[in-house]
Amino acid sequence: MSDIQIDAVAFERRLARLFDHYDKHKDTLYENSTVFQIFMGGVNEDEKSEYVLHKLLLLWLIGYEFTETIVSFEPKTRTVHFFTSPKKVKILQGLPNPSDKIKIMEKDKKRTSSDFFASLSLGAHTVIGVIEGEKHTGALYKDYADTLKKHKTVDIKVAFLDLLASKEAEEVQIIKPSCQYTSKLFKKIVTDMEGIIDEGKEITHIDFAKKIEGVVTRAAGDMDLSLAFNPIIQSGGGYNLKLDFNDGNVKSDDHILKFDNIILMFGLRYKSYCSFVARTYFIDASREKEMDYEILYSVYDFLVKKKIRVGATLDSIYISAREFLRKKKPELVPYFSSKVGFGIGLQPCSSTLEIAEGNNTEITNNMTFVLQLGLENVPEPNNPPYTMYIADTIVVSTDDYVNEKNAVKDVEFHEECQILTRVKIEYSQVSYSIQDEDEVEEVEPEDIDEKFGQRQKRGAAIASGLVRGSNEATDSSVITEEERRKRQLALLQKKREEYAGNEGSSSTSARKKKQSIDEKFANGDLFSYKGVVPKNIALPSNQIVVDKRNHTVLLPINGAHVPFHIASIKNVSKTDEGEYVHLRINFNNTKQNFGKVYEPAKKFKDHVFIKEVSYRAKDSKRLESAMREILELRKQIGQEERDREFNEKNKEVEQPKLKLVSKGQKAPRLADIFMRPPGKKQVGVIEAHENGLRFSSNKGAKIDIMYSNIKHAFFQEAKNDIIVLIHFHLKHPVMIGKKSYQDVQFFTEVIEEFDHLVGRHRRQAVSEREAIEEEERERLLKIKLNKEFASFVKKVEEKSGIEFEIPFRNLEFSGVPSTGRSNVNLVPTVNCLVSLSESPFFVLTMDEVEIAHFERIKFGLKNFDLVFIMKDLTTYYTITSIPIEKLESIKDWLTDSNVLYFEGAQSLKWGPILKTIREEPNWDPYGEAGWNSFLMMSGEEAETDEEEGEHEDEYEPSSGEEEQEDDEEDEEMYIDSDDDEDDDFSAEEEEDAPTWEELENEAMEEDAQKRARDADISDDEEDYHKPKKNKKKK
Repeated sequence: MSDIQIDAVAFERRLARLFDHYDKHKDTLYENSTVFQIFMGGVNEDEKSEYVLHKLLLLWLIGYEFTETIVSFEPKTRTVHFFTSPKKVKILQGLPNPSDKIKIMEKDKKRTSSDFFASLSLGAHTVIGVIEGEKHTGALYKDYADTLKKHKTVDIKVAFLDLLASKEAEEVQIIKPSCQYTSKLFKKIVTDMEGIIDEGKEITHIDFAKKIEGVVTRAAGDMDLSLAFNPIIQSGGGYNLKLDFNDGNVKSDDHILKFDNIILMFGLRYKSYCSFVARTYFIDASREKEMDYEILYSVYDFLVKKKIRVGATLDSIYISAREFLRKKKPELVPYFSSKVGFGIGLQPCSSTLEIAEGNNTEITNNMTFVLQLGLENVPEPNNPPYTMYIADTIVVSTDDYVNEKNAVKDVEFHEECQILTRVKIEYSQVSYSIQDEDEVEEVEPEDIDEKFGQRQKRGAAIASGLVRGSNEATDSSVITEEERRKRQLALLQKKREEYAGNEGSSSTSARKKKQSIDEKFANGDLFSYKGVVPKNIALPSNQIVVDKRNHTVLLPINGAHVPFHIASIKNVSKTDEGEYVHLRINFNNTKQNFGKVYEPAKKFKDHVFIKEVSYRAKDSKRLESAMREILELRKQIGQEERDREFNEKNKEVEQPKLKLVSKGQKAPRLADIFMRPPGKKQVGVIEAHENGLRFSSNKGAKIDIMYSNIKHAFFQEAKNDIIVLIHFHLKHPVMIGKKSYQDVQFFTEVIEEFDHLVGRHRRQAVSEREAIEEEERERLLKIKLNKEFASFVKKVEEKSGIEFEIPFRNLEFSGVPSTGRSNVNLVPTVNCLVSLSESPFFVLTMDEVEIAHFERIKFGLKNFDLVFIMKDLTTYYTITSIPIEKLESIKDWLTDSNVLYFEGAQSLKWGPILKTIREEPNWDPYGEAGWNSFLMMSGEEAETDEEEGEHEDEYEPSSGEEEQEDDEEDEEMYIDSDDDEDDDFSAEEEEDAPTWEELENEAMEEDAQKRARDADISDDEEDYHKPKKNKKKK
């Protein structure tokens, strides 16, 4: 007790706030009381609830629970009186009291509560405000209750609850870490639940809750962290969503956990402030349940993004939620929860802040709530009624805490409403399928660590419906084309609502910030010279001069050199006519491709713009030299812009220093593994330390990868491959040698390792028995390496909190990604589409994809292409030469991953298309002029050939020489595509390509060399176990 020290600044601030609150609500909430009091009795070991209001008020005011204490407040004089024990008096005397506004009376055997009341300024008409209905213990309470009966009292419990409703900034900064701890432990609980489901264990709700209590106790350690209420687990019917979480007697029942709809409710209390999260997990759910959950989630999203704001009444929020649900599916309204939230803070549940009909309380700044939505006992044909429930802790604030030291980094900001508990909530992330174990087994690593295998199996079940997808891939009756089309249309409608709710997507706002070169030119950011042409530039008469330093072309016109910035030049062409050579320079004009208007022409409407300038000469060398220099200058500024954007995007971020494991501890490690890139394989050891990984090569090089810099981590076992690997896709590149890399991989080649073990080169088996023995040794080696890598991955996960993703081989397909030029196998994971076996690697984050477009979908073609348009509307990735047999399974996967896709018979030029989109200031991607205006959804057909022609005309310029040149020059000028570079590569490759005869001769030569090698190997084998003899020199 002697070590206790009250925060004097906080005490003074909160005492003033208390009196200000009284002045504001004296006639209403405080019932015209002239004095109000808080009483804290003795310690009651049998007391079930930690949320007695007297106790919470003392915690809020002085930070501690002072038992056997009376606190009396006199608003008129703004004075506070304490009546407590001698030890507590010493603590209170440490408070600054310059104005003598703090009165302290020491309680002893002679002084009673009557003496304390006698010291107060109580008159005959004094009305004392107290908190009624709470039980107390101790001798002082009996004396206090008897004394209180002599005065008129009123219940002001509601006033104190209203006082605690709006939080100070310091309180919010405590609630945020509380939510962070809740989110992290909730994920651990979900992992344990997945293990129970996967193993088919039988456990009661109450036993599962006790396991959760043990998890919290171990995690808390010495921290001021505990359960806010007993964990609630419900399943198998008999759901109850009307629980009082302040009641310590509320707990899970003793029914067996059923694998149907499982509701988990969980909350922690950190430094006296509570947090809350709840989810429903669906096992083998029907399509009807999935649709209803999507609707419930859309109500949740609607409230967060549009309705929960400072100044809104709680009544209006509930009514808006109910009416939104009515529009979506009116038959669900009778089963909708009677409230969509409640206040949270020092109590897990504040009854005065229920977001329910009839509660006219207005939201004020820094109020914290639990946003909860539920559907209870919804009837389902041929099945028992079902219930679903979701809840998150939110803060409604106009303040920005994102830069505060204690702010939770992954808080999701939606204007004033901030979601503090970050737990997966979308249906694809909370649904499981356990009906077909065989299909699930095929997804998992073979013969690896049992516990890790179980965790990965559960990861497969969660992966955006991929367990369902495994069934769908083999049984076309599971999801029909019509059902897939309906889901795509529903996804399109959802994206329209999200776009309208956000008043423009994030990609739209991002692209508006980026100025095109035309806009920079129009705004005067690009110019040739500030004044006249510098005198140090030589200007030969009647010659075109290219000033590369100032990005300017000086054209001779009427005897004078006129400067033109390279950004104003559209393209350059040269033609030969008899003995003359003509050079034509086309300028950007008021008319542009795709109906655009040239940006400078918008700003300077009264100006006349030159369309072209032509020059004629007999000497072709001068004009050819001028044309070459102009094109080189265009490429130069294009490359400079590309380099600038690349450097900004791939700028190396300063990483924290690696914190090595403590002395005496052994860091998890993998030895004798290779790393790539760079090009040459480096062998060494990788170790997992406190905050990152370190790879130490056998040449002494050290490369550190921080856990905080890992965006995605993958583990791919050697199943049908010759390597087992772990791969890290980083948020920011790291320097390896003199280059920066965003993908780093560590692997072991199984076949090479096998050759090393047997001590000879791998060769053709001379007998069937030897072939079988080699295959068996290779199989055992694969199992051994898979286990070693899996064990390392599991330890890294435990140390870092990173979740490794395993590729789902049943969804694998081949194709040629735009990052490479060879056919590779591409495999979906939980969050990505990857190709990791060969370099260059391909990692595509599906959350960053705006839409997908299937191209070359024509009857009779054996392959098609797939284009992913990213949300920045600048980047796109193309995968070509995908077998047509994989079309349906890829569509199923994209649908389950909530990716909107379109399809068409033609390959589109996405460089100029996206450039046009970015330059359209008010382009709505999901409106009438959006994606649907030139792309077709699956199942749609062009009404007439004429209509198809219109779409092609809109985005496919005619094959005329001028327009084709314009497109190519536009792309080069605005740096939106690397098509020119690709074309150069293809032309060069085609020019150097060998003939069929040369290829055949080369193949015959390789066969002859192979036969010679095999003969040498057979000769070597005879002497394999014989000691070599030294040859004598003749």
